[in-house]
Amino acid sequence: MSFDSGGGFDHHGDVDWAWSDFFGGDLGQNRRLRGLEESRAAHRADTARLRAELSKATGSLEERLAKLSAAFDAFVELSQLGPRLELFDREAEARRLARSLFAGVDRLDEVVDVPGYWLPQALLAVRALRTGGDVATPLALAVERDAASTAVFHVLTAGVFGFGESVPAGMLGEALPEFTDPLPTSVRAVWVLAADGYYGAAGRKLAEQRGATHLARRPPEEVAAAVTTWRQALKPDHEAEYKLPQGIADGPRLRTIADACTRIALLRAHVRQALAPRPDQRDELDPLVKSTLERVVETGAPREQELLGRVRELRATVGGGSPDELPEHAGDPAALLRADGVDEARPGRRALALRASSRDVLATAEQLAADAATELPEEVSVRPGVGTMVVRGGRVAEQSVERAAARGVPEVDGTRRVVGAALAGVALVALVLALVAGWGWAVPAVLAAGGAAVQLTRHAKAGRERVAALEQGRARAAREAEQAERIAAAALADLRGRQERAARDLAELRHLLGA
Repeated sequence: MSFDSGGGFDHHGDVDWAWSDFFGGDLGQNRRLRGLEESRAAHRADTARLRAELSKATGSLEERLAKLSAAFDAFVELSQLGPRLELFDREAEARRLARSLFAGVDRLDEVVDVPGYWLPQALLAVRALRTGGDVATPLALAVERDAASTAVFHVLTAGVFGFGESVPAGMLGEALPEFTDPLPTSVRAVWVLAADGYYGAAGRKLAEQRGATHLARRPPEEVAAAVTTWRQALKPDHEAEYKLPQGIADGPRLRTIADACTRIALLRAHVRQALAPRPDQRDELDPLVKSTLERVVETGAPREQELLGRVRELRATVGGGSPDELPEHAGDPAALLRADGVDEARPGRRALALRASSRDVLATAEQLAADAATELPEEVSVRPGVGTMVVRGGRVAEQSVERAAARGVPEVDGTRRVVGAALAGVALVALVLALVAGWGWAVPAVLAAGGAAVQLTRHAKAGRERVAALEQGRARAAREAEQAERIAAAALADLRGRQERAARDLAELRHLLGA
């Protein structure tokens, strides 16, 4: 509130002050409320983030505590199993001697028989094998105790130590039976040793027979899938890959034929190289053999197998992992044979796998040869210059030549002719009027006639220019047609040569694989 100059109250000033104070306080309060709300929202976000991080930390801590607790429990249980394990010290000693043998330390003179356990007698058979002693007696006793384990152990150790050819044929056949799907790891281990030459010619023959017999028993849909896999595996490199000759506009059919020719050539080269004569030597020992031997040995005696299995589980828990055991099965026999057939690091096994897979390889070759022998197209699109020409039967079609000749030559605009004709009509009408109504119409008649003459002259000139341009275009098109015919002829001749080579490749593959 304020006073005016006359000593009275200034009511307007009082009212203005009251309203501005009211609204100003309300707006300030709203701003403060908004600030508090934003602060609360930020606080809630920080709280949620801290809770999430705390939850992660708590979960991670709980997991670690659970693992530590499980490892401690496993350690305690292992300690409790110690007295029980001591009951099988002689069995454990036999396994230690076997591990020493695998490591290259021969302590087989320390082997002591354990009643009912096959491993000591199997070790004595290996000792006799290496020293030239009586193998049959300890081997027969080991077979009596566990025929399957003894067969795998003796066959593998005999092969590893260079006595593979002395393995009885019956025992080798027992350790390398007919394939089943999936293939047991132990059978795979014996097969790779046989394929790599550790059992001589007889072992290689048995390995090839087992693979071929299994592949021959597959249903047609599996054979078709195998052929597709072989085709996809034949990938030409950049240099061998077919490229359309320069000037060929579009050739999917040409590519299909050429691709089949290229792939059958790759297959023939691969098989020829794999089956080329080579010194009769063994491939490097496959790590799978040692792993399989260790697994057979670590199985233990029948009465301790459950205990040993539990010990392995507990040791894995203490170590923070899972039992490191060899898989029971190696995989699909057909897939394994295909992988062996392209394994350049093991040439002996590769050659044997290819012979065992000869049906699949030949089926692939015959399918490729059929694709390669596809009839060449009657029409080939060629781009010798700017446009495209169709070559049919070795000759460029007339329509293509005409289109090429007219390319870039504009049509004659008919407007001038129409205008010229119209003006000529006007000149004629004006001339008639000049004769009838007076010579005043002579001027329009002359002007119209002149305009008609100009338009018609220009139209005729444009026509002559188009005819000349077409003549030049035909000459150019004739040259392009000759070039197109040469390009098409060269491309088709190249493909015919490839088709002939594909037929020879198929014949050679049949010869190489004994078909």
